Amino acid sequence: MTRGDRQVVVIGVGQLRNNREREATAALEPLDLIDRAIGRAADDAGIDRAALAGVDAVGVVQVVSW
Repeated sequence: MTRGDRQVVVIGVGQLRNNREREATAALEPLDLIDRAIGRAADDAGIDRAALAGVDAVGVVQVVSW
């Protein structure tokens, strides 16, 4: 298989909005938010988190602030 033959396959998606109260003490670090969103994507795909070890890439929009 050549690089041009590869196709993107999305098996699950996850999104998380945190700290709706806008309190600094309740805010999570960006990496913690990404980890939780990945967990939601695994749940959405119906797979165990251990299966994520085979993931090749994770797409993330820019994390501006927390």
